[in-house]
Amino acid sequence: LSEIPGARLAIITNKPTTPTVELLKVAGLLRYFEIVVGIDFQVIQGSGPMFTQKSEAIHLAKSRLPVNTPIGFYIGDTPSDQRASLDCGLEFIAATYGFHCWQDADLNGIAHLASISDLIPCLQEAVWRQQAHSLSPRGLT
Repeated sequence: LSEIPGARLAIITNKPTTPTVELLKVAGLLRYFEIVVGIDFQVIQGSGPMFTQKSEAIHLAKSRLPVNTPIGFYIGDTPSDQRASLDCGLEFIAATYGFHCWQDADLNGIAHLASISDLIPCLQEAVWRQQAHSLSPRGLT
């Protein structure tokens, strides 16, 4: 992640937390993620029930990241991921190589990845776009 300085990553998934963490460990990727939130995260932590909506998990992950994390994205592969992302105030990036078969019309005006190798360039462009927007007169509050 040296290509995106200061990046903080979280995984939010409908899969169980423990197997997700184990897969990341085996792949040598766990060190890149600040938090891994599976559907059963609150049960495992003893802090609540299983999530019923992905937006609940996104809000929890956002609350666990540092407050000064101004830019956020949600990369997902389904329209329900897109809705959850927008409900939580995050820019959505569609992973078109995933579960859902995206139509060109669905991707109009949103960033998307055709393969995992597109991830870093896509994130770099999205970060640049959000930073440019926050510096523009309309982006200042």
